[in-house]
Amino acid sequence: TDEEIATLAVSDPTKLDEKELLYAATLTNDKDTKLRIYKTAATQFPNNYRGYNNAAYVELENGQLGEAATHLAKADQLEPNNKAVVNNLGALASKKGDYKNAATQYGKAKSLGADVNYNMGVVELANNNYDKSLSMLGGKKCNSNVALAQMMTGKNAEAANTLKCAPESAHNYYLLAVIAARGADAKSMIDNLTKAFAKDPSLKAQAADDREFIKFFTNPVFMALVK
Repeated sequence: TDEEIATLAVSDPTKLDEKELLYAATLTNDKDTKLRIYKTAATQFPNNYRGYNNAAYVELENGQLGEAATHLAKADQLEPNNKAVVNNLGALASKKGDYKNAATQYGKAKSLGADVNYNMGVVELANNNYDKSLSMLGGKKCNSNVALAQMMTGKNAEAANTLKCAPESAHNYYLLAVIAARGADAKSMIDNLTKAFAKDPSLKAQAADDREFIKFFTNPVFMALVK
């Protein structure tokens, strides 16, 4: 049963074949457990790229770029020109800020049959091509990249709605604060900045110099908040 597979994947993974072990990782939403299972798959079946590639995917989501790079290098060695691996190599480059290399990898992944529209949309967003980015990000819901593209194309109300159901994060609260500032809603701006700073105090320095808030640089509540 699924329950038995999920249990064995953690307690005694040697009793599972590779297909069962990789399937077990899809039965949990816990990223740590998922990563542990994929790493086990890579160790238990070292000649198959899937464990390495899937582990790298989770590591990319976690911001563990060094670990992801190591696993992707191994996956690429075992399975050259695999569209999923090449797509992840593009994501790694993108997260490192190397958007030129990311675009190259995504182009290669596309030629291999991968759907790279969303990932290329992120690259276009980083390159300030906001309209093009928004068209490529597609119909993603509750997504901070979509919200940023909407905001940068003047669709502030749409961006706010997109962020309302997006995962809570300092970045998303900061974007909501910017949208509020653009609408001269001081209360909402302060509320969202407070939440952003609680999650990431380093954003205070950014907000203090951010021209999105220039109308509030003389506001005592704002100035006290960014100190």
